[in-house]
Amino acid sequence: MDNEELYQTLEKDFLKVFPNEQLNSYVSISNMNNNTIMIYCKNNQYYIKRFGIRQSENSLLSFDNYNEFLWNVLDEIVISKSITYATMNKIKGQDFRRQLFKKQIELMANYSEEFKTKKINEIKEILTNNPYNDV
Repeated sequence: MDNEELYQTLEKDFLKVFPNEQLNSYVSISNMNNNTIMIYCKNNQYYIKRFGIRQSENSLLSFDNYNEFLWNVLDEIVISKSITYATMNKIKGQDFRRQLFKKQIELMANYSEEFKTKKINEIKEILTNNPYNDV
């Protein structure tokens, strides 16, 4: 798969989760667009290059299969969108993460039951170590 094919495949999957959005607002196949995520495929490996404000936030991840690659790209975007949602929908006396996690599960469910379940399990692990702190 070349980079253009990778982008087109990712775009189809992205639209299942975010039907009214443009993938190029979040992801590019070159860093020319100043996005936070750059993707590419080389030698049957899928890569995600993250760009942060600080150099320490930059990272390069590689994956052997498309499904893990897709999970990581979508999760990056889902987390970002969920933080915005949770910030705008705070409920007094409730841990901010209740709205955050609820939105993450909802968005991942838009893609598949598998991704929803994976997100639920990830959140359960977080809450085991750091339970909600409603005040």
